[in-house]
Amino acid sequence: SGNYIGTDVTGTLDRGNTNEGVRIASGAQNNTVGGQTAGERNVISGNNYYGVWIGGSEADGNTVTGNYIGTDAAGAQELGNTYDGVLINDGAQNNTIGGQTALERNVIAASTYSGVHIFGTGTDGNTVSHNYIGTDATGTQDKGNSAHGVRIDGGAQNNTVGPNNLIAYNDSNGVFVSWYTTVGNTITQNSIHSNTGLGIQLSDGGNGNMPHPDLDNPADCTSVTGQAMPNATIEVFSDANGQGRFHEEGAVSWNGQVFTFYPTAGRVRGRMVTATVTDPVTGNTSPFSDPVHSGCPEVFLPLAMKSY
Repeated sequence: SGNYIGTDVTGTLDRGNTNEGVRIASGAQNNTVGGQTAGERNVISGNNYYGVWIGGSEADGNTVTGNYIGTDAAGAQELGNTYDGVLINDGAQNNTIGGQTALERNVIAASTYSGVHIFGTGTDGNTVSHNYIGTDATGTQDKGNSAHGVRIDGGAQNNTVGPNNLIAYNDSNGVFVSWYTTVGNTITQNSIHSNTGLGIQLSDGGNGNMPHPDLDNPADCTSVTGQAMPNATIEVFSDANGQGRFHEEGAVSWNGQVFTFYPTAGRVRGRMVTATVTDPVTGNTSPFSDPVHSGCPEVFLPLAMKSY
């Protein structure tokens, strides 16, 4: 905790290690990288392989929390690691990237590959939550990873992305799940927006090619109706386009395969609405549905109110 790993003493210049910044492997368990305070934060940037690599059977129960991975010490400028920001592979299980609160948030940005990569048979039960992936420390500026925000493939199973990740501005997909043995991966309660590719993409049988819901177009602003696997977990999002900037809180009622979502706030927030479905048995989460108009009237402010 509290280190600059791959930078100079100011935390602004690239002095990267030839391999990864931090390696946890060969059965190392229950280690913590970082902490919940600014003083415990590591800056892990500029390294020539991975920022953090957790790898191998029994490399279990490790936590990476509260770090800046791929930025300078201010969390503002890009200082990316050459491969993935965080790699978990080769059977490492039950590791946590982030935590349960905003104080445990990692900023994972500007990697040449993906922000977080979970790979390989037996690489199961890992959690990615409460992180900013592809932004600066404010969550507003584009510091996208050059591939996906989160990539899960190679047979990794039963991993969870969420809740409360912000996954934005990445140069490919927000979340990418690939290969027919890569199943049971749940993507839940995140803000996913402004990625160059799709918000969530399933490829080559990833997550069993779980079909997304079909939404009635348009919604009626105060409710969203669609069709999906009966009694599955439906999550509704809104955005300016087809991803999911705002995770909408609300209740779902079912009539056969038809569901109706009622937002707690009385209306959804964004111009467009999408939804995902998660199989309650397998844990497979679908991509976002095709976007439909929210049905809420758009408000056009006079130019004077926009300070033009």
